[in-house]
Amino acid sequence: PGIIDTPATQEAILRIGKETHDKTLRNQLRGLIPMKDIANEVMFLLCELSSSITGRMIYCDGGYINF
Repeated sequence: PGIIDTPATQEAILRIGKETHDKTLRNQLRGLIPMKDIANEVMFLLCELSSSITGRMIYCDGGYINF
């Protein structure tokens, strides 16, 4: 996943500084990923709606660009 909005992330922002964090986050098109979005991905994979999905990668990365 991309950068997820967690208490640990908030602590890291304080340590590295907001400017450095914002520079890193610019690579993630949709910004910080709320924890509920990760939970929703997991719930989808656990429910019957995803029963035909096998052997695939599902990215929950907030549109992260790695270049």
